[in-house]
Amino acid sequence: MANEGGGTIISDENGITTICVPRRDSYLRSLGIWVGDNPFDFVVPVTLFQISIFILVSRVLYILLRPLSTPKFVCYVLGGILVGPSILGDRIFEVVYPPIQSPILFLLGRIGAAYSVFFIVLKMDIVPTIKAAKKYWKLGSIPFLCSLIVMYTITHHTSLDYRGRLKQPNIHCWTSFSVVSDFLMELNLITTELGQIALSTAVVSEISQWIVLIFFLMKTNTLKFSFSHLGLIAAFLVFLCFVVRPIMKVIIKRTPKGEPVKQGYVIMVLLGVIAMATISDMIGITFIMGPTLYGLFIPNGPPLATTIVERTEVVISEIMMPFFYLTLGTTTRISRITDKYWFQNLIIEAVVLAGVATRVLVTMGIGMTHNIRCKHGFILGLIMSIEGILDLILFHGMMRFRIFEDYIYVILELHALLITAISAPLIKLLYKHHHRISKAPSAHEGRVRTIQSTSLTSKLTIISCIHQEANVHSMIGLLESLNTSQESPLFVHVIHLVELFGKSAPILLPLKKQSNKKKAALSSSSSSKSKSSINYHETDHIMRAFENYSRNSTAGNVNVLSYVNVAPYKIMHASVCNLADQKCVPLILVPFYEHHHIINSHDATFIRDLNISFPQNARCTVGILVDRYSTLFLSASSSCFHVAIFFIGGQDDREALALGIRMLDRTSINVTLLQFIVENHNDNKNLSSSPLDSDNNRREAEEEEEEEEASQRILDECLVDEFKGKMVVQNNADFREIVVQDSIGVLEAIRGMEMEVYDLVVVGKRHQFMSITDEEMMDFMENADQLGVIGDMLASTEFYGGKISLLVMQCGGKKALDKKTSTNRSLKF
Repeated sequence: MANEGGGTIISDENGITTICVPRRDSYLRSLGIWVGDNPFDFVVPVTLFQISIFILVSRVLYILLRPLSTPKFVCYVLGGILVGPSILGDRIFEVVYPPIQSPILFLLGRIGAAYSVFFIVLKMDIVPTIKAAKKYWKLGSIPFLCSLIVMYTITHHTSLDYRGRLKQPNIHCWTSFSVVSDFLMELNLITTELGQIALSTAVVSEISQWIVLIFFLMKTNTLKFSFSHLGLIAAFLVFLCFVVRPIMKVIIKRTPKGEPVKQGYVIMVLLGVIAMATISDMIGITFIMGPTLYGLFIPNGPPLATTIVERTEVVISEIMMPFFYLTLGTTTRISRITDKYWFQNLIIEAVVLAGVATRVLVTMGIGMTHNIRCKHGFILGLIMSIEGILDLILFHGMMRFRIFEDYIYVILELHALLITAISAPLIKLLYKHHHRISKAPSAHEGRVRTIQSTSLTSKLTIISCIHQEANVHSMIGLLESLNTSQESPLFVHVIHLVELFGKSAPILLPLKKQSNKKKAALSSSSSSKSKSSINYHETDHIMRAFENYSRNSTAGNVNVLSYVNVAPYKIMHASVCNLADQKCVPLILVPFYEHHHIINSHDATFIRDLNISFPQNARCTVGILVDRYSTLFLSASSSCFHVAIFFIGGQDDREALALGIRMLDRTSINVTLLQFIVENHNDNKNLSSSPLDSDNNRREAEEEEEEEEASQRILDECLVDEFKGKMVVQNNADFREIVVQDSIGVLEAIRGMEMEVYDLVVVGKRHQFMSITDEEMMDFMENADQLGVIGDMLASTEFYGGKISLLVMQCGGKKALDKKTSTNRSLKF
């Protein structure tokens, strides 16, 4: 018995706690300190104080730990512990958490957990992942079973006994698909090759875990109880399948395409979370299973899941969910881990660490059978071992039902924090996005794929990214300007980029041609859903336009392959770059963002960042197309199409020239190469070393730079000579050499060409022999970070009224081009 906060707490030997408080007229709100009330004796002020302190502490932790790639889950749980009895002490804790308010906090915590789990599951698109999981069933099942056997064996050969009554498989070998999905999303790894394998592995592992759990429950209970329990669960699933899901489909059917779901329907679905939690708790499968199954049976994606997530996720995750972390913090007393239980503590630590080590080692071994490197197998094992909110809900529930003592709960909770906090930065450090995890070497591994290294007599593969229908005509016009023939056909992977809503797993869906009634359906390798279930009506119009272009192209043989990429803008580039690696694509084309073409300025900002991310992460050339008035399509279809290439020097300019050379074989296209010779390009360079450097170091630096410039000039001259060679046999090529004194002279010479009319100007973003950098021009130019200095000037509305069509080329990747390959290629023609 204890007196706390104006009340009495009584705990009997069975673990039942009774709270007795003196009778008052109201315990909800205080009349204020001016009339003698203590605010901490009333529910409303103390609850508001608790949530305010928790949000402040957890946010500060997140800001401090963000450089270590620490997940939000770890910061929130640590925040709950810091504002709990472990740090505050019993005396302050009794004041801040009075007994009169504890039932309210417990209820709010359970409601927040139910909604949080519902949103996690609602955003999952599990069917395509299950389809792909067949290949990795060994990675999902065998490590789990081995970890289970090792932990179970250690437990049963020691004195570890949960309250002396129960020995059961340790729950630390459990892997949750939703936890893994959220973890990968937060680390921006979900669209990587390793991320996709981890999702498939987690699905197989969770299915295996439920099968083992069902057998375990049937073994530890009577046959009558087991069948009655399974019967109630089956009835609940039937209700969700044949009652709830049809209702959701009716809601979707009544919602017009492209419009959000009505507010009344959203409220009804959200109230269903509480109803499902109540039903599942009544039939004995815990309150958390109801919202979990409820979220799985609601069709994900737009319009229903999209609207629900947009309108309520922030409130649930940032306001309601903190109450659950507060509940965890109030029940976490680190002081319970005392010397009295030192042997049990060691056994628990041994069981937990043995399970994690077994999972990681077995995952590495099984991964070798899938041609996965040992390092990436180790990373995959760490991902499968991380823990999240669902694990803490399970631990907390087992402690409340006295399955194990509270000191064991504290150990398990601290281990969950430790393994997740260590795994996140370690995975981020070890796994590099540009490395493939397979041992099998690729023909292009370690090299940057370029247009220069693509033979004129082989097929040209391009990825064309589309945001909206306004980009279609411009992109088709650019593709039409490329010469195609039977010897060099054009293969275009058209990707409709759609911002992700209502799902946690981004997807890249290949669309295959079918009848007119079903123009887009998922391929068998990704999903079996039809177009109607995706509800991306704009995708149909975009793909139909490209299919018509493929059939009616006047240039030659064009093959179009259609995709839809659903992902957040910040990681949307990852799936496209992965596809470029798989298909060995040398060129990715993306449209330039325009505020007046995009209704939402918020989207325009993200698209701008996306265009910057493409060349930073792609191991091929990226072209950004600027065509404000969609004049490119009409010009490319005309009998005479004028293209200008501004060439200063460097790998980006060489890519622009290589693309122009491919256009020359089409007689209706006139290509003009304007080469700028910068005589004093060294004048503005800062080649001086610090006074502390020796003359030898300064001399070595200068020699290295001179060698680099010489090699770059050789590559430039080879490609320019190739273009001049084309002029001898073809009448549609023109060459002009313009000599300028410095970099400023280049800009002035280009501005002097304003009266010359070109249908398309192709230019590199970076230039070898220009001393003006993008950073220096940021204050004067709006889009130099995307288009470079010259590109931004040509695209500005002050130059030719902004009506000129522009293609800015940048060779992506972090490695330099293979100079030998580029030189040999240039000498072939």
